[in-house]
Amino acid sequence: MLNKIGTILIVLIFSSSLAFAGWKDDFAKTVGTDGLAVAVSTAQGEKASPLEIVQAGQLAGVNLQNLISAMVAAGISTTDIVSAMVAADISTTDIVSAMVAAGISTTDIVSAMAAAGISTADIISAMSAAGISTAEITAAVAAAGSPLGNSFLSGGNPPNSPSVSPSTF
Repeated sequence: MLNKIGTILIVLIFSSSLAFAGWKDDFAKTVGTDGLAVAVSTAQGEKASPLEIVQAGQLAGVNLQNLISAMVAAGISTTDIVSAMVAADISTTDIVSAMVAAGISTTDIVSAMAAAGISTADIISAMSAAGISTAEITAAVAAAGSPLGNSFLSGGNPPNSPSVSPSTF
């Protein structure tokens, strides 16, 4: 009985591995024949996660800007895209550069990166390294309602919140 269960588990693991490998192969082929937008839509239909789509795009040699554009067009949130790219070990500077090139506003970039758990300091550093001006970064952080907002950038006091009161300082 134990041998039968072990055999069934091995067959299931092997077949799921083949299905996953096939999906990635299909992604690269679809990019080559039908285009990136179709490949991303097809991947979504296969219930691929944003991380799986990013990884498949990397394996297929897809430009980050184009991948971001296709994922946004397919309805994937910029927060999910940023989270997937960070999980795929793509630098925040490369993410910011690709998002700017894809036409995503700096405010939306800040919001997505903050929602993905990237600190305000890291966001500012990545945006600066990507060549975005200090004035534009300041405006984007303020408009996005980053937890540190304008007061952090202008050297003022931290904002009031339930966890931070003026008496804390």
